[in-house]
Amino acid sequence: MSNRSEPPAGGFVTPAEAARRVGRSARTVERWVQEGLVDTIPHPTDRRRKLLSVASLDRMIGLSPETAAAARAAAEAVATADQAAIAAVVRGLNRRLIGSGRAIGVGVPDLPDEHLLETELALDLTALVQNVRGEYSDPPGSIQARLHGVLEALYGDPVAGKVAVPDGFWSEGVVGRHLARAQLLMHPPGSLVTLTEVTTAVGVPRRRAETILERLGAERAWDPDGRRWLYPRDAIEAARAWEARTTRMETDPTDGTTGEAAIETAPGQSVSSPAPPEKRRDVKLVRAAYHARYFPPERQRRRAPAPRGTSADR
Repeated sequence: MSNRSEPPAGGFVTPAEAARRVGRSARTVERWVQEGLVDTIPHPTDRRRKLLSVASLDRMIGLSPETAAAARAAAEAVATADQAAIAAVVRGLNRRLIGSGRAIGVGVPDLPDEHLLETELALDLTALVQNVRGEYSDPPGSIQARLHGVLEALYGDPVAGKVAVPDGFWSEGVVGRHLARAQLLMHPPGSLVTLTEVTTAVGVPRRRAETILERLGAERAWDPDGRRWLYPRDAIEAARAWEARTTRMETDPTDGTTGEAAIETAPGQSVSSPAPPEKRRDVKLVRAAYHARYFPPERQRRRAPAPRGTSADR
């Protein structure tokens, strides 16, 4: 697999990043390219694609050299922080494997960060973050395969043969939040509903709706920017059917099992470590553009397949 983690050299960005950088639509930026107003170069790994000159884009929107330099520095800081977070996760897994190997008499090398960042796990993590950032736009199948491979590596149980991701992973570390956003890319608009929508549709209190969804084993996905769980739309009908065949006298559990799970992060992912900038508006715009590309309006209300080994495996 090719290394896609290196940023374009010479101040060039993808069309999606260019549109977000200048605050214009992708169609407008494409027109600038067609009219020869923005310099381009071939993509280093995909000759069918182009990269756009940052300097040309800055000229088009009248940015001063100082402002343009500040914007580039901010973008580089975000990329550096993301790579540091990814390195911490892969390093933590490497150390865990060293301990496991020692227990069964197998030597696992303690790799330096530069080697860890070249592993398949690190490359997949980088590609997922780049999709969330809008630097790439891989098809849903590719994102699903990468996400499954990453979660299996981090949380696969070799005895049970399952992948059980703790709730805290999706919210308490930058890598987990980015993977939660990658998971949301695969769900078309309208295919997921909030807990409030479920309670309103079924006509039950929030606590009971949580209990019903838990007993149904309903799939769910964490929205790190809205800080809420989202459920497939068909969970409403499933919850309504469950409620219809049970009595209102049923006692809800009070041991707190339906609340937030205890915080557990990926290996090496520190809860208290500084997080890189995460602009919610930007990632939401990227998600909207991704959905518009891969999920035409007539398909938007269809439910996308949930990636294996996500938060549904509880």
